[in-house]
Amino acid sequence: ALGQDVDTQEWRVACGFAGYESVAESVEALLLRGLAKSGEAGPEIGWSFAHGMVRAALEQRAEAAGRLEGHHRACAEMLLRAAGGDENPKDPLLAERLGRHLAQGGDPDRALRPLMRAARTRAQAGDYGYAEVILHEWDSALRGLRLEPEDNRPCAGELLRAELARVRGRIDEALTLSTQALELA
Repeated sequence: ALGQDVDTQEWRVACGFAGYESVAESVEALLLRGLAKSGEAGPEIGWSFAHGMVRAALEQRAEAAGRLEGHHRACAEMLLRAAGGDENPKDPLLAERLGRHLAQGGDPDRALRPLMRAARTRAQAGDYGYAEVILHEWDSALRGLRLEPEDNRPCAGELLRAELARVRGRIDEALTLSTQALELA
């Protein structure tokens, strides 16, 4: 759930939240079998899967066994600890990771704020394509909620979409999206 390249300290903390105690042996077994490789500073600092298919296979097994959502919850708890308990951290990469793990861990409501922060930060940095990817994840999290009619969170997505269309020169699309945001409001 942490990705292809793993920070060992993050992994240990997340495993602790998930209730796994003896985690060093797991990495050692992966290294010995050639399924993982040590980072430059050694596996105590970081390691990575030898191939993306190894990580994907483990993820599929966890999902099939009903463990993947719990793994994402443990990763979210680890990231919340790293953020000092802030559910909307100022660090955009931390916000992005936290939002994804919250959404995939079954907590779409808590995922919305950090995902929107990450999407806005990417847009402000000129990374419009990636901002749209994160905004799509934000949409997925939003669809996982039962919204009250007065909930204005859908407006935020339409406004950001309108801004992304505007900066890309798609003025008609920006106007349509802005109008939709106004109607939602």
